[in-house]
Amino acid sequence: MRQKTLILGLGNTLLRDDGIGIYVVRAYKNKFGEKDGVKILESNLAGLQLLDCIIGYDRVILVDAIITGSKKPGSVHRFVLKNSKDAILGCSPHLTGVPSIMRLGKACGFAMPSVVEIFAVEVQTLYEFGEALTPALKRALPKIVEKLHREINKNVEVGNE
Repeated sequence: MRQKTLILGLGNTLLRDDGIGIYVVRAYKNKFGEKDGVKILESNLAGLQLLDCIIGYDRVILVDAIITGSKKPGSVHRFVLKNSKDAILGCSPHLTGVPSIMRLGKACGFAMPSVVEIFAVEVQTLYEFGEALTPALKRALPKIVEKLHREINKNVEVGNE
């Protein structure tokens, strides 16, 4: 049976760089389209609200913004969720992280992904109003999309990183 993959772009396109996840999946879909077994969605949801989005997929790739200051804007940090059994639930449904969502979904008996990858794009700002990416991210967008394409086509094993 073919693996069902979800590529989920997260963010808010009214907050400039915070919308990078959505801009990346839109550009990806425009360039490559949806392939058999791969669904591309965008969402401005967070926390527990994401649970409904990821149920029923074997592999989920979340594309979102991050600020670490360790890399230049447009760089990608890749994380693979290895184990959600030790995750603690957030104090609010809006602050619940991906490991906690996975744990809760499994506890409820939902068909949860066996692989969750976070494709976190380094951004300049998360809280600046505006409907366009900052110039640095706009320039980096094509390279980010290509990197995502390579990632999607990679054969990933759980706990690989």
